[in-house]
Amino acid sequence: RKTRVESCYIMDYYKDDDWNIRAKQKEGLCSMMNLNSGTESSVEQTNWSDVWKILIYDDHCRDIIAPLLNKAELKRQGVTLYLFLNNKRFPVPDAPAIYFVQPTRANLDFILKDISSNLYESHYLNFSSSISSSDLLYLAQSLPSSTSTPAIKQVFDQYTDFIALQSNLFTLNIKDSYFLFSPNNPNIETTGETLVNNLASSLLSVSSTLSTLPVIRFNRSGPAEMISRRLETLLREKLLSSSSSPTSGRGNSKSSNSVLIILDRNFDLLPMFRYFDTYEHLLCDLLGLDLNSIKTPTSSDSKETKDFNISPELDEFWNRSRTLPLGEVTDRIAVEIQDVTSKWDQLQKLKTDPNTPNATTSDTIGEELGEIVTGIGATTEKKTRMAMHVDLSKQIFHHLKLHGIQHYYFSSSMKSDASEVLKTLSLLDPEINNPNITPAAKVPLLQTRDRLLLLYYLLGGNLETMPSGSYGGSTEVEKIVKGLLKGYGAKEKEGSGGNTAVGLLGQVAGRAVNMVYGNKGDGELSRIVAGVMEGGVKNEGKLESLLGSIDVRGGRKGGGGFDRAIVCIIGGGSYGEYENLMEWVERENRKDAGMGGGNRKVVYGATEMVSCKDFISQMEKMVAGSSAAK
Repeated sequence: RKTRVESCYIMDYYKDDDWNIRAKQKEGLCSMMNLNSGTESSVEQTNWSDVWKILIYDDHCRDIIAPLLNKAELKRQGVTLYLFLNNKRFPVPDAPAIYFVQPTRANLDFILKDISSNLYESHYLNFSSSISSSDLLYLAQSLPSSTSTPAIKQVFDQYTDFIALQSNLFTLNIKDSYFLFSPNNPNIETTGETLVNNLASSLLSVSSTLSTLPVIRFNRSGPAEMISRRLETLLREKLLSSSSSPTSGRGNSKSSNSVLIILDRNFDLLPMFRYFDTYEHLLCDLLGLDLNSIKTPTSSDSKETKDFNISPELDEFWNRSRTLPLGEVTDRIAVEIQDVTSKWDQLQKLKTDPNTPNATTSDTIGEELGEIVTGIGATTEKKTRMAMHVDLSKQIFHHLKLHGIQHYYFSSSMKSDASEVLKTLSLLDPEINNPNITPAAKVPLLQTRDRLLLLYYLLGGNLETMPSGSYGGSTEVEKIVKGLLKGYGAKEKEGSGGNTAVGLLGQVAGRAVNMVYGNKGDGELSRIVAGVMEGGVKNEGKLESLLGSIDVRGGRKGGGGFDRAIVCIIGGGSYGEYENLMEWVERENRKDAGMGGGNRKVVYGATEMVSCKDFISQMEKMVAGSSAAK
């Protein structure tokens, strides 16, 4: 039994950027596709693999691979077939099979059945997280004894139990995570421990992939603390079992000076309701961007969908524009379309002009024709990608109008006050009450109203005094507000509106306003991360009351002096929150660059990246309790 992370450490992969979580996970998966041979099989390689293989995965591991490797990249690694583990599969006796699955007893039974049926030439087992000793023993004892050669060639713990969406962004892909950790979840007693174990295992994978053994900082008395305590146990077990692991004893490593900050979503609910006008935030908020993929209906009355897949490695426009305001993105799209159209016209002219190429030797002619063919291919790909962005931007504008959000004052700042929200609500009200509006057209406007009411409430607005009556006339908002109060063990005071809950949420979440460093435009998360990374006497006492601390290695202080950080939000993350944090990192690095510093690196993650609509849906399930549980 081996682990992929150990071999990556020995071979010193990823010399260019030791904190690019997407590149490191992708490199590890490509090594797996090449039978963990220990060769640096680059994702960018142009030569085809000599060994043709079959890849077999479960749903969970399919979601890990899908945002990282497309069909062409899999083929380049020698994978000619990719099949689901629990589907009916036919024998391919002359090909090796690579299994990439979760280490569950059910998955082991499927693998044992394949071996007994002699479906494949050989079997290479790769688990997304560490397989337990008991399951490993079960696998060994259940193998058929009739085979003359070992049926299983390898068993690897890959430690890839997360999904890297960008170089500094990952998700643990736990759907409905806010509801699942709610005390109102009727199944919390039976599923809570499993959830904690799974999330701790996933964060062990994140730490292992980044080759770091971080100090852990966490919210006290909540899911974040339970996960942190379980992760502490896993890290200690790993230290004892493998001295060569990248998560042990690397005092000279840059990533040894790192911190993992685990926070419950309730520390700050505002980012889940705020509007941001950046491209990627709007794609998630309005079009349901999920795992770098978007599914949209082909028409308003059609059940068929059109798929859009975003590949950061291949789409330069996405990399340059995803965090920009939508207005700037549309301007850039126009420029890119003009540029690609001009290049296409030039290439077509070169292809059809009998006087081109202008050369006298066959070698030169061949070279120029090769350049034309390559140019046509690259330009065609760019045309396709830009057509996708044109389509997506049009759909965003359509949904902005449907939801009445064109009235809202977009701001990349995390700071806005209740009066701005109230102004937008007053503009929205005439549209909702328009006698000519259809019921279907009214639905997205009501969704916007509920969202703005909750945002107004969390910003300290008094819902009872609003002109449209109690809770703005929204029964759903009323249920959520009262449910939040009930869930936190408080009683709503008569006539208090939202103010009681705001103070209560502040106490429960241990909010860090004015506690730590941060620009006035920084969100709560950026302020907390700043305080933890920068440290100092000014902040440490206040942080100690907010965050617990664990250091598995020992000898390191929990506050300050960190140049690397992993952040994970339990209960769902927001693209706006992620962007605000990265803005803080960039600003601080620029500020310190002149003093020889400026080398902070932060990776943001969450149990899921969730739209406001889906988050409100989880809150509704949370306050409804068992009656809404599936």
